[in-house]
Amino acid sequence: MFRILVLFLFIFVFLGVGFELGSQILIDKTHQKVHGLYYSTDDRIFAATTSNSVNLYNAKKRNKVSEIHLSGIPKRVTFEVKKNWIAVLMSTNTIHVWDIRDKNKVFTIQAKQVAREVADIWFIPSGLCVGLIDGTLLKFSIGQTEPKQVIGVNYSDVTGLRFSPTITHQFAILRNDKISFHSFRKTLWGNLNGSGIDMDMLAFNSPGNQMAFVRNGTVEVRDCQTGHVLNQIESDDKIISFCFARQPNIAIAVSSNNTIQVWDLSANRVAKTYRYKQVNTPIRNLDCTGNGRQFAFANDKGEVWL
Repeated sequence: MFRILVLFLFIFVFLGVGFELGSQILIDKTHQKVHGLYYSTDDRIFAATTSNSVNLYNAKKRNKVSEIHLSGIPKRVTFEVKKNWIAVLMSTNTIHVWDIRDKNKVFTIQAKQVAREVADIWFIPSGLCVGLIDGTLLKFSIGQTEPKQVIGVNYSDVTGLRFSPTITHQFAILRNDKISFHSFRKTLWGNLNGSGIDMDMLAFNSPGNQMAFVRNGTVEVRDCQTGHVLNQIESDDKIISFCFARQPNIAIAVSSNNTIQVWDLSANRVAKTYRYKQVNTPIRNLDCTGNGRQFAFANDKGEVWL
């Protein structure tokens, strides 16, 4: 009986713990530029977008499971885990939704149906949200190609815009080198110096109450409602990519010397540092699981590490 109990505990620990942070291995050579990395919200599936495909990986087994071939460049990806769907925003402004299990296309939202440039896409329980570059929000019911709701805002002269991927209609705008944050048509704060900030690298935490701007060697974590700085993450080298874990107060940043740091935001300190000397070219993309204990990255060669 004792031996059985010991064996059970060993199996439980082995299966439950998985692999440690910093133990990443090379799982794919795409031979193309990797544009983005995305974990599903249940952390089972991991996606890497290239110039003409979305590659899907089993995050636990660390192997490639399928590839969706595209006729253009994907801009953003989002998952609907209950239906096993993945939505892909193309550079042409078209949005394709596939079933991950059989790679069948479920439906397509054509560019003419959204009229203006799409800034963000994300799933909420009631459907797919499509955020436009002027702040307008389109809400589509699951499987429908016509929006059930259009919430117009119509901001002009926008250089960059990112939506908080929640049920709220909130977004950050870059105009005339100034950043402001809005809730529908109400400006919550503004006139933040936007010089040197890449809006594509702006990140929101899971509840949508914090955002992070990357400015060279510094990440500024700010309160969405007030704009106040909550944390400043500094690096001796340029920060290339940054992400929040869904677990509160955990964030991960990668710098140009291929150093990855795990941050404890509650204490404003580096919890762990990893240096990847075996990665011979610069790391360009990064994403992490909800608890921040597993992360993936891609380098200039199009290699995906997980």
